[in-house]
Amino acid sequence: PSAGPSAGPSAGPPTLEQYIPPELMSKLDAARARGKMFGERRVVTMLFCDLKGSTSAAGSLDPEEWTEIINGAFEYMIRPVYKFEGTVARLMGDGILAFFGAPIAHEDDPSRAVLAGLEIVAGLAPYREKIQEQWGLAIDVRVGINTGLVVVGAVGSDLRMEYTAMGDAINLAARMEQTAAPGTVQIAHDTYRQVAPLFDVEDLGGIEIKGKDEPVSTYRVLGQKTTAGRLRGIEGLEAEMVGRADEMVRLQDVLANLERGIGRIVCLLGSAGLGKSRLVSELRDSHSPDGNLTWVESASLSYEVSHPYALFQQLLRQLNDIPAGENTEGFWQKMNRLAAETPGGDESRYARVFAALFALPEPSGQPPLEGELFKRELYAVMSQIWLARFETRPSVLVIDDLHFADPASVALLLHLLPTIENCPLVLLCAFRPDRGAPSYQVKQAADAAYPHRYTEINLRPLSEDESDELVNRLLAIADLPDSLRKRIWERCGGNPFYVEEVVRTLIENGAVVAEERHVDGPVDGTVDGTDDGQVQRTWRAVSEGAALDIPENLQGLLTSRIDRLEEETRHVLQLASVIGRSFYHRILAEIGRMEDLSLDMVDQQVGRLVRLEMFQEAARVPDVEYRFRNPMTQEIAYQTILIKRRREFHRQVGAALEAVFPERLGELATRLAYHYAEGRQADKALSH
Repeated sequence: PSAGPSAGPSAGPPTLEQYIPPELMSKLDAARARGKMFGERRVVTMLFCDLKGSTSAAGSLDPEEWTEIINGAFEYMIRPVYKFEGTVARLMGDGILAFFGAPIAHEDDPSRAVLAGLEIVAGLAPYREKIQEQWGLAIDVRVGINTGLVVVGAVGSDLRMEYTAMGDAINLAARMEQTAAPGTVQIAHDTYRQVAPLFDVEDLGGIEIKGKDEPVSTYRVLGQKTTAGRLRGIEGLEAEMVGRADEMVRLQDVLANLERGIGRIVCLLGSAGLGKSRLVSELRDSHSPDGNLTWVESASLSYEVSHPYALFQQLLRQLNDIPAGENTEGFWQKMNRLAAETPGGDESRYARVFAALFALPEPSGQPPLEGELFKRELYAVMSQIWLARFETRPSVLVIDDLHFADPASVALLLHLLPTIENCPLVLLCAFRPDRGAPSYQVKQAADAAYPHRYTEINLRPLSEDESDELVNRLLAIADLPDSLRKRIWERCGGNPFYVEEVVRTLIENGAVVAEERHVDGPVDGTVDGTDDGQVQRTWRAVSEGAALDIPENLQGLLTSRIDRLEEETRHVLQLASVIGRSFYHRILAEIGRMEDLSLDMVDQQVGRLVRLEMFQEAARVPDVEYRFRNPMTQEIAYQTILIKRRREFHRQVGAALEAVFPERLGELATRLAYHYAEGRQADKALSH
C-alpha cells in the first residue's frame, strides 16, 4: 500500500484513520455501501509489539511530552508493517496490533510479519538512543508473532474504523509479545514451521499458556539466513523432475545456440507450483560450470511490487556482489568500480543515479535526481551497464518471479529488450500468466517485436500417471493404495508443488509412515553373490481414507489469489464454493438473485473467473455447468465464509435446486439432503 505514516511524529493523539491502508479503506467503504459487513474465517499472522519501560517513563513526564515520545515511536512501529503490506488493526496505548493475511492475504504472510518485526526492532534503535539522551529514559520494543485460524472483521454494529480478530490464535500472539525479551522478536511454533528455512532462530523451549494442556514451543528470531533453505517440498526427500522432458530439450537448444553467440528472449509461463523455478534450477545444474557461459540470477520479491525499480536494485546488487542492506562505504566502492569498468561510464553521473535509485544521500551534495530527469539518466546508465556486461561473453540472465515486478522495472526491462539483437544473451523470464500484471507486457512485446528471437514455454499440469510417478520418486518405495494415489491427483489437479505438499502433510499427520523392510538379494557392494539381504525404507499408508488437509503454505497461496479479486467477483466465487466442486449456472444465478445480484452481474463475474482459470466449463447440455479448476480453490473459498453465513447459503442452494429443477428432485435428493443438513434444516434434509 502506498499509504503510510508521515515522516515526523503526530502532534495530537494517534488514530487508526491516519494510518489505514487503501485496501482496508475500500473494504470498509464497500461494507458501508451495502449497509453491512461480514466477518471471515481465515489463517492470519498476527503481530503485537509494544514499548517496554513505557509505564514507568510515562509517570515521570508531562502527558504532552509523553504523547510526543509515543507518537514518534509509533512511526517506527507502523512503517515496517505497511512496507511489508500488513494492516495495522489497532493502536493500543504504547503498542500496535497488526495483521498479515487480513483483509488482504499474500502467499508469504508469516515471512512478511517476521521481516516487519525485525525491522521494527532495528529501526527503533536510533530513536531509543535519542530518547535516552534527551529525556534520560530507557525504553525498548518487543515483538510477538503467531499464525493461526481466526475470525476477522468489524466488531459491533457501528462499523468502527477497526479491524479485529477473535480466536485462540490471537491470544497466543499476545502472549508471545508479553513474554518476549526487550529488543527481540519472538514467534510461536505455527509461525516457525513456515519461516524456518528463511531465518536463524534460537529455540526458547516451551512456555505455559492458559488453556493449553501442553507448553507451547517458542523461538527468538535472530535474523535472516545468508542462504535460504528449502521453502517447498519434503525435507530429506528429493524427487527427479517429472513430466518436463520436452521443455528441458527446448531450453537446452536455446543454450546451444547461445554458445554460438545467438541471443534469445525466453518466457517460461506457468501457474504457481507448476515448477518454473525447478526447471530453471535443473537447466543451470545441467550446464557445465567450466563452460563459457556466464549465469546470473535475480528475482522479484512479492513485497516489493509497489517499490519502483526494485528489480533493478536487486540486479545491480547481484551483478556487483553487494549484500542486501549494504549501503555504506563498501557499496560506493563497488559502484564506483562499476562506473570505472564500464565504457563511457562517468563516476559522478553514476553516483547521482545510484543515490536516487537506492534512496541514499546525494554524494556530491547536489539536489537529488527526480521525475523524468531521473528516469532518463537511469535508462542511459543501465543501457551502458547492460551492454558492458552482456555484449561480448555469452550469458544467461534469469529473472524469476517476474509477476512480482513493479511497473517501473518492467518498463525499464522493455527498454533494454532491443539489445537482444546484438548481445549473446539469453534473457530467461519466469512468471505466472497473469494478463493484468505488468510482467505480461514482456511476453507481448517479445512476441510482437522479436518473434525470430523469442521462445515461449508454457508449463502444463501433470497427468495422472505423471503425478503418480512423482509420488513414487518422492517416496522411493511407496506402498500406497491406488485409491489414495487417485485422490492425491484429483485434489492437486496435477500441480507438482501441491502434490509434494500434500504428501508432506500426510507424513506429518502420520497417515503415511516409513518402515524398514528386509529385501532378499545381495548386499550393496558384495562381489561374491552372497545372499545376505538388505534393509530398504518403504512408505506405507496407514489409512486409505486419510484426510487430505490443505497444507498451511498452500492456504496462503490460494487465499492471496482470492483476495486479489474484486468484491463482487469474490462474492460469486464464495457462493459457487457452497454449491460444490461443480455447479449449474442456473443454480448460481438463482442464489445470486437471492443475494441481490443481477443475472448480468453473475454472468460477468463467472466470465471473469473463467478467464482467471478458477472456473472452467464442464458442460453445455442439458444445462450449462461449470467446475472449479482446482478443488483446493473451492475449499479455501468455502472456508473463508463464516459458519453462520455458510448455513444461510446452504439453505439458499437447497431452495434454488427445488425451484429450478422441480422435475429432478429424486435425482438430486442426495444434494438436497446435504445442503439442508448443512443449513441446519433437519426436517427438509430428512424428507429428501
